[in-house]
Amino acid sequence: MLRPALLLALAAWAAAPAAAQAVAPPHRVLFDVKTYGEGSMKVHYHREDPASPQMTDETYNFDFAYESDYQDVRIVDGKLVDTGVRPIQTGVVTLHDASVIERQVTGDADTYACDDAEIIFRGDAEIDNDDFGSDVSTPLMWRPAEHLNIGLTCPGPSGVWHTGWELTQPGGEAQKPLGQGPLDLRWDLPYEVLWMDHFEQHVTQEPFQKGLEMCPGFADDKTIDCTLRWSGKVVMDRVRDDDVPVDAGGDGGSDVVVDLPPPSGPGTPPAPAGPSAPAAPAPPASGPRAATPVPKATGARLARDRKHITFTVSCPGAAPCSGRATAKGAKARRFTVKAGARRTITLTLAKTARRGTKTTVSVALTPKGGATTRTVLKA
Repeated sequence: MLRPALLLALAAWAAAPAAAQAVAPPHRVLFDVKTYGEGSMKVHYHREDPASPQMTDETYNFDFAYESDYQDVRIVDGKLVDTGVRPIQTGVVTLHDASVIERQVTGDADTYACDDAEIIFRGDAEIDNDDFGSDVSTPLMWRPAEHLNIGLTCPGPSGVWHTGWELTQPGGEAQKPLGQGPLDLRWDLPYEVLWMDHFEQHVTQEPFQKGLEMCPGFADDKTIDCTLRWSGKVVMDRVRDDDVPVDAGGDGGSDVVVDLPPPSGPGTPPAPAGPSAPAAPAPPASGPRAATPVPKATGARLARDRKHITFTVSCPGAAPCSGRATAKGAKARRFTVKAGARRTITLTLAKTARRGTKTTVSVALTPKGGATTRTVLKA
C-alpha cells in the first residue's frame, strides 16, 4: 500500500475543490488507475587508472518500458480513503548495443558483450501534490516505484561483468525527494474526473530532467556521455459507484473497464440529484417467469511473462454481477462488474507457467438476484 503521508496528500487533493465548484462530489466512486512509461538510456564510460596497466570503455544503449496497475482506488465523499490492492508492476528492457572492452598496455583487449537485461521493481509508486490552491486542476507528482532498477549481465573471456542503475535517482547523488528525480512525472488531475468514466493524460520529461548530471548512469570521474529520455501516460477508468457494493476481495490483479457509458458532458459534472435512479428492468421473457440475462467469461489468455492470465467478463441486463475466479497456482480473485458492462480480469499466478502447458481457470458469475453460472477456461 502507499504510505500514510501519500494517502493524506491524495485525500487533500480530492477534498480541495475550487471556489467555483458548487457541485458535491459523488458519495463513493472507485477507479482502476494505470500508469505507463517508456524511454531509452545511453551511457558511455571511460576509465583509466595511471596505477593500472589497463583502460576500460563501457557502452550501453537500451530501451525500457514499465506499467503499474492500481485496482479499486476508492474515493468517498471526495476523499481518497483506500488505494485498493497492491499494484501489478511489469516492465521490459531491450538491449541495442551494450559492451565492455578492457584494453591492456600490451595492445590486447577483452570484450564483454551484454546479452541479458532485467527490470526490477521494489516498493509501490509514490504520489504527492505540490499546491492545491483553488485551481480546478491539481498537479500531482508521481514516481512509478520506490525503486526501479535496470540490471545487465555481460559474459566475457575472463568471467561475467555485471552492472546496473537505479532509474529513480541521478547517478552518484544522494536520494532525491519526490518531484526531483530523473523519472518523476507531473500530471494534472481535474476535479471533474470524479464524474468521468474514463480519463487519460500524456506526460513528458521536464527540462531539468534531461541534464547530464540527472542521468541515472552519471559518474563524474568516468562519464563521457549519459542521456535519459522518456514519456508516459496515466489512465483512470471508473469501475463503479455507490449503487454497487464494494468488494474487499482480490489478490492484486489489474482490471480494465472497457465498456462503460460516456460522461454526461466534456468537463462538466452533472448536478447531484440524490441516489442514482434505478436502471430500467429487462423486458420479460415469454413464459410465466422473466429470464435473467446470463453473464459470460471468455477469451482466457496467458501474458508474455507467463505469470498473468487475462479473460473478459460480460454482465448483460440491468443488474450488476459479482464473480470469483480460481486457477492452480493463483489466489482466488473476487470482482464485480457493472450492469451492462464488460471487464477484463487479470489473475496472477504464484509461479511462471511452463511452456507447452495449459492452465485451467474456473470462473463463477452471479448477477444480482440471479443464479450462478460456472465456466471453465483454458489459457
